[in-house]
Parts: sequence; structure tokens; C-alpha cells
Amino acid sequence: MAVVADQKRETVLQSLADTVRAVDPHVRDAVLIGSAVYAPDLARDYDLVVTTASQEHLEAILFDTLNEVSDRPVDLILRHPGEDMGDLAKAVLAGLVLLGNGETIQEAEMFLGEGSEMVNSFKEAEGSIAAAEMNLRAAEVTIDPGTKDRLYKIAFDELFHAARNAAQAFLGRKGTRWGGIARDLPAPLDQQFREMITILHVKFFYDGKYPADTEAAARQFDQLKKRVESFIGELQQRTLDRDNEPER
Repeated sequence: MAVVADQKRETVLQSLADTVRAVDPHVRDAVLIGSAVYAPDLARDYDLVVTTASQEHLEAILFDTLNEVSDRPVDLILRHPGEDMGDLAKAVLAGLVLLGNGETIQEAEMFLGEGSEMVNSFKEAEGSIAAAEMNLRAAEVTIDPGTKDRLYKIAFDELFHAARNAAQAFLGRKGTRWGGIARDLPAPLDQQFREMITILHVKFFYDGKYPADTEAAARQFDQLKKRVESFIGELQQRTLDRDNEPER
């Protein structure tokens, strides 16, 4: 079944690439980013970054056409060469090139700086936890239901990103080598990370199935934060132990 699923995914991704090329003859490349790259079996959509030299306004027609040929929703980011990527650069570095030679990934590396330190670090993991706490507090006092929902989703997803940053730091991942995190982590951390993807990133963030009651959501957040912090602490300790091993 896994082989069939992989073949179906490859067929869909090829269809997306072919569609981009057909709609936009001036496309430079297309890069798949997000959970469809690092957790394809759990991803609910495709996030696609398309860099084009075209001056036509093709975003609407390209978006519609991609969603017609895809087996799941497609989110499209259309950009031109040289445009500042901001935070998108980190996601692009983790991306999978579907079309072209990956010049967008090269641009992302340039924006982040040549010779820069590992993109994901334990320090960034701490920052994600702080961001998660800030969004939770904001959600608790927000009245508007839509905004409240978004803040809760971001709060839980930032916990996931904290775990992901730490895992990538432990594995020494930078540039485009970010895939297969759960597969490459040692047991039992591999299973713990898969559970975080399932609960924090998919169930709570994508599906919005976090506890509806404010107090229940706070309790759940606290429990999961402790699990993430324990996960990060274990990775940090293993990193220290590994780095301090005497050379043979």
C-alpha cells in the first residue's frame, strides 16, 4: 500500500509541475514546501512556491488549474526572481524542486546569507516555544471567533515547530536536507516526533480539533509543551554527549 501511495503522490506532483509549465511559459522553477515534504503521509495540502519571469497576472488561473488536477488543496505563492522572501526563505530551503533547476532554493540561501549557521537550532526551538505561549495568551483574551481560532492553531503549531527545529539541529540538517526527520531520529524520539506531527500539526493546526473550552485548551497546551520541552532536552543532551565523545 505504501508503494502505491508513493506512486500516486509522484504522479500528482508531476501533474502539478506539468500544469505550472503549461500555464506559464516563463516559469523559472517550482518548489514544494511544508509538511508535504517532511511528512507527506500526513500532509493535507500542497504548498507550492513558483518563481516566474512573466509579467502577466497568472496567479488566479494558475491557482484554479492546479487545484483542478490535484488530489488535495494547493496553496500557491507566486513570486518573481530577486523578490525578498523574508521568513519564506527557511521553508524554501527545506523544499523539494518539482520543476526547474532550483534557483529559488539558491536565492533562499543567498537571502539567509552564505556561510550562515544551521538554519534550525535549539535557540530557534526556544523561540518557537515563546511564540507558542504568546499566541496562547492572546487567544484566551480574544473575542472574535475567527481570530481566536487562528491564534489557538498557531500556538499549538509553534510547539510542533519547536520540536522540529530541535530535531533538525540534532540531525545536523540545513539547506535542502530536511526531509525524513522522523525516520532518521533514534528510538523512541522518532515515534515521539511522529505523534507531535499527528497531534500538534495535523489534528490541532490543520483540522482545528483542539479543546474548545479555554481551560481545557490551556491544560492541553501545558501538557504538550512539557512533552516538547522534554523532547528538546533529550535531543540537547544527546547532542552534548555525542560532541563530547573522545575521538578514536
